Amino acid sequence: MLPFDLAPDLQEAHRTRASALVESVPTDPSIPNGHIAQQITTDREHVRSRLETEPDGRPLETLHNRQRTRTRAAELYGAYRAATGNDDGGAVSRRRRESREAWSTVSASIDYEASTPIEAVLVYAPIERRLDRASHESQPQVTYPDQSLSNVEQAGNAFEAVETAIATVESARGIRDQYLETRTNASPQWNRLLRSLRHLEISVSRTRSERLDLPENPPIDEFDGIELTGIQRELLHTADRELRYGDDPIRDRRVNGQPALAVLQAGRTLAGIATYEAVTAGIRDGTIPDASTEASVKTAAERAVSAVESLEDGVHPRFQFAVARPALSAYESAVRRLDDAYYDVEDIEASFRFTTVFTHAVAEAVPFVVSTLEDC
Repeated sequence: MLPFDLAPDLQEAHRTRASALVESVPTDPSIPNGHIAQQITTDREHVRSRLETEPDGRPLETLHNRQRTRTRAAELYGAYRAATGNDDGGAVSRRRRESREAWSTVSASIDYEASTPIEAVLVYAPIERRLDRASHESQPQVTYPDQSLSNVEQAGNAFEAVETAIATVESARGIRDQYLETRTNASPQWNRLLRSLRHLEISVSRTRSERLDLPENPPIDEFDGIELTGIQRELLHTADRELRYGDDPIRDRRVNGQPALAVLQAGRTLAGIATYEAVTAGIRDGTIPDASTEASVKTAAERAVSAVESLEDGVHPRFQFAVARPALSAYESAVRRLDDAYYDVEDIEASFRFTTVFTHAVAEAVPFVVSTLEDC
């Protein structure tokens, strides 16, 4: 969560660009291939519908959704151009070069100016993530086809990739600029973040070695000689996956010049260790039920909601929400599966239980991370 209110200018810029791309595609395109013509018409209607729908969610989610609409519009436009016999390979290459130049300029200009190191993490973590995505998309992962007329989909994908790179850089720059406009006392926090990271890396490494003993392979049917029930298995696997594969290791983030994401990952790893301990303790002492019922799922959901709401408490609620992203993702996934009426009831309950346990662990981990940031 950002420590300031994101103005709608960024979202509107993405929307304006998307609208211009969509309007460049006729509602009834004259394309010899009837199947492709129908697909482009359908895609145009879909993108137009996204444009007319007001995104609902947190500011960064709204920004992402608007940007996604823009890139879908670029894919549509590129496919239409190819289907009507236009070869835009040169234009795509030029836009790709522009995206690299924009990425280089923005990356070089960021010195992590912020009012506090805590705000630096909250502001620059989403910026780091966007610049990382832009760097990836600016490379020719998807090349423009030599025969675009017979490779319409690939042409559209190439347009989408370069549009994503440019739009993502614009979002990163816009977040930084808007934040600095709201802070007159901002100063570079880069060195302070790196000093904090050195302490956090040592603490996380020590905590892992002292408190965690992950098996070489995730347990499948039993743990410590205990036969796992469906809920226990899924809950243990979720806690295990978060520690093994949740995000890039702290050191990798630091080496890649992403200290804000590294700090958040330190908090998530500490919370993940405590979560794994709590889950394995629950399996050993039998407090996790053997099977799900309608009542147990409802109770688990209510407790998950209460746990998420409790993140508002404390001195640094925004920081807690940022660290608790794995718990929020688990909760949102469970709700989506319930809404779609396509789910395994024990998996759903396990997701709600993971949300609760991880969120409580975040509340314990964040004060240590924050104090490290403030003291270094």
